[in-house]
Amino acid sequence: MKNRSDLHILVIATWYPHGKDKLIGIYHKHFCQALAKTGVKVNMLHVDRQAISLAFKYPFMKKTYEEACEGYTTYFQRMLNLSRISFDLQVKRYTKRLEKLYYRYEKIHGKPDVLNAQVTVPAGYAACVLAKKLGIPVVITEHATYFQRFMSGKEGKYAKYALENAAALTCVGRFMQKIYKEDYGLTAQLLPNIVNSASYRLPREPRDSVLRFASVCALRDSKRIDFAIRALRILRDKNALPEFQYTVVGDGYCAEQFEAASKEMQMDDCVRFVGRKNTDEIAQILAGTDILLVASDVETFCIPAVEGLAAGVPVVSTKCGGPEDFMTPECSEKQPPSATSVRTEANM
Repeated sequence: MKNRSDLHILVIATWYPHGKDKLIGIYHKHFCQALAKTGVKVNMLHVDRQAISLAFKYPFMKKTYEEACEGYTTYFQRMLNLSRISFDLQVKRYTKRLEKLYYRYEKIHGKPDVLNAQVTVPAGYAACVLAKKLGIPVVITEHATYFQRFMSGKEGKYAKYALENAAALTCVGRFMQKIYKEDYGLTAQLLPNIVNSASYRLPREPRDSVLRFASVCALRDSKRIDFAIRALRILRDKNALPEFQYTVVGDGYCAEQFEAASKEMQMDDCVRFVGRKNTDEIAQILAGTDILLVASDVETFCIPAVEGLAAGVPVVSTKCGGPEDFMTPECSEKQPPSATSVRTEANM
């Protein structure tokens, strides 16, 4: 068994936080940072898939580049995403690009001990194909809320190959662990996402007559911010809430859609979209928040809910998988207050 300082792990990331969605795959970066802090040699590879709509710009883009991160480096290889034309062709091209990027990496850093593929398709599949040539093990970590689609859709044959050839499987929550076991007879170890809880333990701001809600998430359709706004509108119409403010933190491709929904429901006076914020800014927002809302359809883990609990903020969540791992009776000292008691306490 190698010491941590001798261990060399290469992370293969399916997603990376750039473009319009600067939160997607942020947990891959946190994972690498945490490994680096323990003394493990770790770096990351990412095949950067450019939308087909950028086909005319693609020839002028730099095809390989790198980014120095906290304790590690991410190496990139750009390619056009042709999955809308042919998914099979896209996976084949992705696998070749990853192999090309890997050999460039190996010339600099040498051969790693382990490949850690983040998400089964395409990273898990491509990593297993590569590892077979290299003779090194692959650990697949699953984050995708749509994992079951991998097994039944166009990704199926690639997902099955990856799961059969991986040395070990991990997932970020018991919700996913149960799917692995009950639906596919697979055993996956639990490897939750990483949250630096100390970053969110700021002194709570004094309460006033305004009840402050917040959501922190990438603004994607599955996060259902529009549903949260609609629920607050219903409560306001029924006079079940005092004066309140709802702050939505994050960016993404559904930002305009959610903002339009807020206007349509005439909630502009109490809903604020403040865009993406860094850790310190989120901690400060949570310090002045009374209730954190999670309205998602599905979450494999739900980092913002952990951040909210770390900040001492009550979390109200849909039953969406991931939060059920840690939102247990032990999280609170008493039963959640009724709408009446919330209204009374907020006016104290």
